[in-house]
Parts: sequence; C-alpha cells; structure tokens
Amino acid sequence: MAFISRVCQTSKGSTIDAIGQGQYRVCNDRSGCTVKTGLWAAYEALRELEQRSVR
Repeated sequence: MAFISRVCQTSKGSTIDAIGQGQYRVCNDRSGCTVKTGLWAAYEALRELEQRSVR
C-alpha cells in the first residue's frame, strides 16, 4: 500500500494528497477526484475546482 500524505485542504473542503511517484490526487468536497503529475499541475487543478465552485 502506498503512503498517502495530505499536502493541503482548503476551507471549501478541496484537498491535494501526495500519492507517490510524483503523483497527486486532487479532490473536491463531493469526493470527485483526479490524479495529476507534479505539484504545480495539482495546484492548478485545485484552483480550477475552487473557481468552478464559486460560479
């Protein structure tokens, strides 16, 4: 089993988890998740999720 480490959690409930091998799982508060390669790509995906939830 891979070691999963929480990188961040926003006040809206979105999260980024490091899942190993340079992969990051980005999830919204409704458990809709995507996997991104690289932390920058994960932060960009999180930013897009947060902006969509505002509209």
